[in-house]
Amino acid sequence: MATEATREPTDEFVDPVEILLVDDDQAWTRATTRLLEHANDAFTVTSATSLNEGRNKYSPGAFDCLVCDYQLGDGTGLDLLETVRDNEPNRPFILVTGRGDEQLASLAIRNDITDYIIKEQDNDTKLLADCVASAVSSDRAERALERERRSKSTLLELLAANTDEATLCHRFCSLLVERHGYTCAWIGTNEESGLVASAVAGTEGYVDDLLHESAAVDSEPTIEAIKTDETVVREVPGETTDPEPSWQPLARKHD
Repeated sequence: MATEATREPTDEFVDPVEILLVDDDQAWTRATTRLLEHANDAFTVTSATSLNEGRNKYSPGAFDCLVCDYQLGDGTGLDLLETVRDNEPNRPFILVTGRGDEQLASLAIRNDITDYIIKEQDNDTKLLADCVASAVSSDRAERALERERRSKSTLLELLAANTDEATLCHRFCSLLVERHGYTCAWIGTNEESGLVASAVAGTEGYVDDLLHESAAVDSEPTIEAIKTDETVVREVPGETTDPEPSWQPLARKHD
């Protein structure tokens, strides 16, 4: 394979990368599926060998990237592109073309194709793997920025719309849980009698246990942050450690 575009490969992904590969050449599809999954441990490839099968396997949000041959037995890759763009205007879509179709590929890019690869006899998929990684990386970064923009906008709306401190704190905690995937978010004050929760969202049981068992979880990050007046971050491991800090069973119980 070859391409005239310059791409920066990205090998590291925290989350899996789901790819839909569509090509009516079954041998090429099988070989490319194996090679892509071998090229990057994060890649998981679902294959289809016709336009109709590709449309049936595609669903919005199911794939991080689509790789599709231009010439399909029952249509073209641009037909599948239309289906995808109707549902996901920015989902990475890479068109595979034959040698001599560069003008077509260039036109397709101007019509919402993310990138294109020229298929040759050598079946070198490293370029395709790099292309997929780069497209997915850019897409995820843009989505993260958009989520951040929406969160900031929501926070500004909360500040503008709420003068009641309790309501504002509760909505802020709810935003962290609902939009950012936190298991629990809470805001509290350190009173003479001890910690007092003024707002909680998510797993309230963790906060209840913490407030009632603070003596048993003296090394819990919140308690440590209050004592040191510094930010404290701790990872909750999947398995116990030896010796295990006293706060870990409590955190794992509500994870």
